[in-house]
Amino acid sequence: MARSTPAIRPEPRQLLLDVPLGLALGMLTWWSVVFGRWMGQGGPPWTRDEGHPEPPGGPYGPYGPYGPGYDGSFEMTVPLAVGILLLTVGLALRRFKPWLGYGLVVVGVGVALAAGVPAGFVNIVAMISVYTLARLFEPRAWLPWSVATIPMVAAGLWPPDGRGFFDPNRIAGAMFALVLIGLAATVGMIRRTRREAVLQERDADLRRSAYEERLRIAREVHDLIGHSLSVINMQAGVALHVLDKRPEQAEESLRAIRQTSKDALAELRSTLAVFRDPGRSEPTAPEPGLARLENLIAAMRQAGRTIELTVDGEIGGLPPTLDHTAYRIVQEALTNVVRHAGDATADVSITRQGRRLLLAIVDHGPPIRSETLAEGHGISGMRERARAVGGTLTVQPQPGGGVAVRAQLPIPAPANEEGER
Repeated sequence: MARSTPAIRPEPRQLLLDVPLGLALGMLTWWSVVFGRWMGQGGPPWTRDEGHPEPPGGPYGPYGPYGPGYDGSFEMTVPLAVGILLLTVGLALRRFKPWLGYGLVVVGVGVALAAGVPAGFVNIVAMISVYTLARLFEPRAWLPWSVATIPMVAAGLWPPDGRGFFDPNRIAGAMFALVLIGLAATVGMIRRTRREAVLQERDADLRRSAYEERLRIAREVHDLIGHSLSVINMQAGVALHVLDKRPEQAEESLRAIRQTSKDALAELRSTLAVFRDPGRSEPTAPEPGLARLENLIAAMRQAGRTIELTVDGEIGGLPPTLDHTAYRIVQEALTNVVRHAGDATADVSITRQGRRLLLAIVDHGPPIRSETLAEGHGISGMRERARAVGGTLTVQPQPGGGVAVRAQLPIPAPANEEGER
């Protein structure tokens, strides 16, 4: 029979609950025996009136509380003491050694019931033990072993004269005890199922968060490295072309290559610093925004690329996430122009209309058909960036040639305005 690993690992502090619980139920079981003996002998010693003795069996009638034939003459025996000790230890070990604890409880409760202990508290012990198994293990692991509760409960039909097996009241009591144990097992399975559902949902959230973080870093590295290498490639081409004729211009291109690579390395280190230090929630340097757009275009112009920039409206004071997203979209769109549009010129337009930021990057390259416009990592990354801030992005070939990248990004309202509404 399978014994799977417990779904919940025990902690030492749980002994502070389980040990007192086992001792308490063990003492209550012993007390129920003493109380039953007193009732069978006419009540507690300090309430008895020797001049007016109670009838045999005390206030519970001629048979006492334990069934036909019982006259209150019950004595504490070795089997009874052993049974109480076993169920006490088993209950204390129910989470640290669940299988051992369950076995001790089954044997202890069975011995105690056979010795004549009332069913009340020992049934509670059995219910707790079965509940623990059902909460810690899958049904296929513990269900076959739950059959042991049947002879355990049947042991209570034995005392005191063996006629309990034919007593309808005793049989009904035993069946009721099995029903209670079954209910405890059901509650344990429900708790286990709910806990597993919560853990699965938490794991799914963690996996989703990890995937989104990897995707974010991949976009950052792709946009940064892709653009920097494109600019470096352009500058290197210019340097090679003018090296013999205009050495001073070649020197400028080499300086531009050096500066571009330096900036790229600094930004890459800032981006990857989050992974090197898990406690760091933000990059070491502020993320680039539209304020750096002039430097971006100036570097491309220096490499011989003609790019026109038009800004309509105030683009300062944008939320950092939106500002960074807009910058990366323009950067990736210009990188695609360098890669795929040859020496074509490009126009960059940034317009702020109310709560919208409109971006348009249009190149004037050769004509291209819609069916031949394949979306690679760059276009996919731009779409994901726009979607992440609640915006949209389209990439369409132009009738006269070239490709147009247009994005609409919503600008969130300031916190004070949201509160007023």
